[in-house]
Amino acid sequence: MDAQWFVLASLFPLLLCSCNRSPSGSADATLPSISVDAAHAHIDNPKPMSYEVPPADGLIVDTSGFTFKTPGTLTHHEQPNVINIVIEKEIYEAPFVPGRTTYRLDAGSLKSVRSTQSFGGLKAGSEILLAIGFRDKTDASSYSLHPFWITTVDVKK
Repeated sequence: MDAQWFVLASLFPLLLCSCNRSPSGSADATLPSISVDAAHAHIDNPKPMSYEVPPADGLIVDTSGFTFKTPGTLTHHEQPNVINIVIEKEIYEAPFVPGRTTYRLDAGSLKSVRSTQSFGGLKAGSEILLAIGFRDKTDASSYSLHPFWITTVDVKK
């Protein structure tokens, strides 16, 4: 019996570590995190704030507690369906899922909209545009995003 408890006690820290890992295998705590809020929104905000994060392989975005307002260009039936990151003219996209509040945006979740270039992370000194919106995917010939929320993120040098 004592040997079984020793084995379980030895494995317990490993089990805890694996529970905090994302499907891509790295701990979410290693990525900077931002919370979606009105103070950082660049829509209907005369003095929006920008986020500032350290260089990293990606970003955690928390949407809990924020209510997205439907832009005037859409009906109330359309809801956000994508998250975009724009870095140096390259647009990366991840699905926005209704009811989900935490998004890990990294090379495993973001896909380039215009090329096969993989997401290279948040590089020191860069400024990124982050948008949550509705993309009409019925017209594959053009890319049109109706933003519900937009902000800028400055990556520290």
